[in-house]
Amino acid sequence: MKKYIFKRILLGFLVLAGVVTITFFLTRILPSNPAAQWVGPRATQEQIDAATIKLGLDKPLTVQFQTYITNLLQGDLGVSLRSKQPVINELKSYIPPTFELVLISTVFAVIIGIPLGLYSAKKKDKLLDHFCRFFSVGAVSLPTFWVALFLQLILYRWLQVLPLGGQIDARLKLLYEIPKITGMLTFDTLITGNITLFVDALKHIV
Repeated sequence: MKKYIFKRILLGFLVLAGVVTITFFLTRILPSNPAAQWVGPRATQEQIDAATIKLGLDKPLTVQFQTYITNLLQGDLGVSLRSKQPVINELKSYIPPTFELVLISTVFAVIIGIPLGLYSAKKKDKLLDHFCRFFSVGAVSLPTFWVALFLQLILYRWLQVLPLGGQIDARLKLLYEIPKITGMLTFDTLITGNITLFVDALKHIV
């Protein structure tokens, strides 16, 4: 077991190293110029050259990669070309909603999956068992984004019972002050006791 865990951890590090390396070199060989993106479409050549030096793009590729890895190991993910803000700060705003999505989806999976699994085992080869088996195999076999698009088509376009995206209805943002406690909207609205916002946030996260 220890040997297996060690192999999995080692494989994970190798995959991570491969992804980091490929991502770095892809951004360097693509036709787009990061320095030009940094200064904007109306920048002069002098401004682009200055940005190239500032971003370290004038250095050899090996030196750039070494600097990239060193900064990455220190937790420095660089600066966003779009917002000019540190990437780590950009990611921080997405961590609570992502954790919220994972947590709630796990709760839904446990609440729905375990009872259905137990009932299917009890009623083996019955109609519900066949339905659950077909649904579970189909959900696992199909790409996740296909399933998501299919559910959006049914629940949003046809039935119109759930919103398409976002975290909260735009109209409710005008009527209520959106609480910002944990960064997880369903929990924040529940903590503050705003049931209207909680229900809407729950619909969006579904």
